[in-house]
Amino acid sequence: MWRDDKQGGRLIRDEPTIIQCYVDEKLLESKAQELKEFLVSMGRATNQGAVGFVIDRHYLEIRL
Repeated sequence: MWRDDKQGGRLIRDEPTIIQCYVDEKLLESKAQELKEFLVSMGRATNQGAVGFVIDRHYLEIRL
C-alpha cells in the first residue's frame, strides 16, 4: 500500500512489479533521458502516483 498525498493521504492498495536488470554505467548515462521517458510513460499508462527505481543501491523516484 502507499499513501497518495494528491488525494488527501488516501491509502492505495497496489501490487507492484519489480524488474531487475544490469547495465553498463556508460550506457545507462547515455540513455538516461530515454529511460526517464519510458518510466514516466509507464507510470502514466498504469495510473501511478510515482515510479520508483534503484540505481547502485540508491532509491530514486519520479512523481507523476
